[in-house]
Amino acid sequence: MSRLFKITRPSKRVNFDAKNPLPFELTIDRVVSSAGLNGTVFATFDHTFSTLLSTPFVIPPLGTANSGTFNNVTLTQGAMATLVIIPEGVLDLTNTNVFVRAGTIQGKLGFPLQIDGLKQSSVPTTYNLALTAA
Repeated sequence: MSRLFKITRPSKRVNFDAKNPLPFELTIDRVVSSAGLNGTVFATFDHTFSTLLSTPFVIPPLGTANSGTFNNVTLTQGAMATLVIIPEGVLDLTNTNVFVRAGTIQGKLGFPLQIDGLKQSSVPTTYNLALTAA
């Protein structure tokens, strides 16, 4: 007996860890990123953290923090074509722009900085798929 399966979650989600090597707090307000493998972009997102209704993404001095999971990640090659990257277990950040405030106090105040064009190769990546029988 053969079965067909479909990906049941139309919305793609992401979360990530950020490390702060500096002796003062950083708060990330927004991240715009594209990620892929072998020169092909497979995912993009543009996420704003700090709004009146959400908790800011604060990274403590000399510490690490998780972004929390958020939606609206676009799979630029489509869901089925993106499955080929799963066995690799890594992604390359091909272009990432970060809007950050340095020297914040519990996510408030700080000096705004925009960091453009960040790249990182072979970022360890974990995938979770929700499948149901079609």
